Amino acid sequence: MRIPFLILMCGWLSISFGQQFETYLVPGLGYRSVTLNKNLPDSYKDSLANMDHLRQNWSGGVSYIHQFNENSGLQIGLMYRRVSFKRKLEDIQFHDTVHPSIGRIEDLSQSFQKDAHFTHLYQYLSIPVTYQQFLAPKYGRSKYSVYLTLGASADFLIDSQTDVFLRGFSVKGKSRYNLPADYAGNGFNVSAMIGAKYTVKISEKAWFNLQPHLMYQVLNSASDNDLSLRLFQLNLQAGVAFEI
Repeated sequence: MRIPFLILMCGWLSISFGQQFETYLVPGLGYRSVTLNKNLPDSYKDSLANMDHLRQNWSGGVSYIHQFNENSGLQIGLMYRRVSFKRKLEDIQFHDTVHPSIGRIEDLSQSFQKDAHFTHLYQYLSIPVTYQQFLAPKYGRSKYSVYLTLGASADFLIDSQTDVFLRGFSVKGKSRYNLPADYAGNGFNVSAMIGAKYTVKISEKAWFNLQPHLMYQVLNSASDNDLSLRLFQLNLQAGVAFEI
């Protein structure tokens, strides 16, 4: 039974995934939600919220698109994904410790205002699966179409790091540092995705696709002894699909 089953599966895949092939780039804005692990005051969480900011990220990938019928379809892909957020420490003083792995400010500085910018970056190899349901227009859909998209992604962590930029000062003669991640990332996660897809036909066998969507990791993305993070990102996926 296994061999006939595999043959049927391969035949289904060749039909399902042979309709369109898409390559795309994804600019996005990343951020995080915080859950405190200890009996820490809410003021600690508030202080992090004041220091943390959105950060732009770039991702990209390929996907196969299968239309079940004229109103619905499935999109399965392979994607390199970057998700990060930025933390800013302002008004650092001479002799302050910037970070345990960097040390204290001992260099003579020519700037009165001293800030440290920390980028907490996580890189994933992702397998997104998205269902798309046709919304509009009722007429003229041979030229363009609008879909609602719902899906999930299996995310495999391939690297994580904390990049530090010291603005207005240096430590040990350096203003940039690349450090191991402050928050240890989970090796595997699952992301929920919701958004829309706008498709424009540009030739007989090619389409331009614009797909804004929100991605939110449902498991803890990273953590330390004090808190856990869940990463999320607002993406604008832009790509070209070809019929094959």
